[in-house]
Amino acid sequence: MMTSNRPQCVAQDAAAKPFAGALPRIETIDDIKDACTRRMLVGVMTRYLEASAYTAGCGMEERNFLDEVTSMLDIRHVSMLCEGIGFKESARNGIAMLTGVGDTDLHLEMEYLDHLVESSPRMGKKLGGHLLDIGSSVGALTHETRRTYGAESVGVDIDRNAIKLGKFLGVKGLVAIEENDYALPFNDERFDAVLMRSVLNCPQADEIVVNAMIREAARVVKRDGIIIISGYTDSDDAELRRVGLVMSTSSSRLWTVWTRGDRSCAPA
Repeated sequence: MMTSNRPQCVAQDAAAKPFAGALPRIETIDDIKDACTRRMLVGVMTRYLEASAYTAGCGMEERNFLDEVTSMLDIRHVSMLCEGIGFKESARNGIAMLTGVGDTDLHLEMEYLDHLVESSPRMGKKLGGHLLDIGSSVGALTHETRRTYGAESVGVDIDRNAIKLGKFLGVKGLVAIEENDYALPFNDERFDAVLMRSVLNCPQADEIVVNAMIREAARVVKRDGIIIISGYTDSDDAELRRVGLVMSTSSSRLWTVWTRGDRSCAPA
């Protein structure tokens, strides 16, 4: 028996029977044409991810709501993806930014990226080129850098469920990588810019993983490219410098910018 806290639109849509006959096939959220239904789905997804982010076994009521909505739409796999996501708070943040439903601090991070671009035309050119988003989760920054700067963005993450959910939300360029395979599936010097948001300070990432990601970022970025990192601490400094990276003076409070040797993205 569902409680009275169930989302209002669930009861409304069930009563209205919005789909006569066979349900239309839903490949991505854009296939859901009714705005209320889309918002209802996103709302129950984010509430479940928030409720279950930090404590195992929590969020059962929210999961029941999510199961009900996804069953109604014949997309139960979406509920299963949400349950299987390892980094639920990252996914919730990303969904909020992609859909405009719920609070997120990713808008602030994009504002700081905008400030970096405004301070340096060269920085803007790099962010508008081939860009790799390491630790993309559902791909919010992958999508936003494509939309805002015109980047050819690729997002990678070890969380396959987050990648699949991002694709359902319409994000392009997402790639799942193996958890224990630290070699990124890209050629050397492929990207003009690499973003690493909260990868270095991820609680689940030990020193071996962090150092491997730093080395891989340095490998796939072009010789005159940039690596932009959030969550940097002094403990990461040795490995960053060991692979030949130098912090740029264009760095901000939220993002640090790293370049190869004496190459700089300071304002021209």
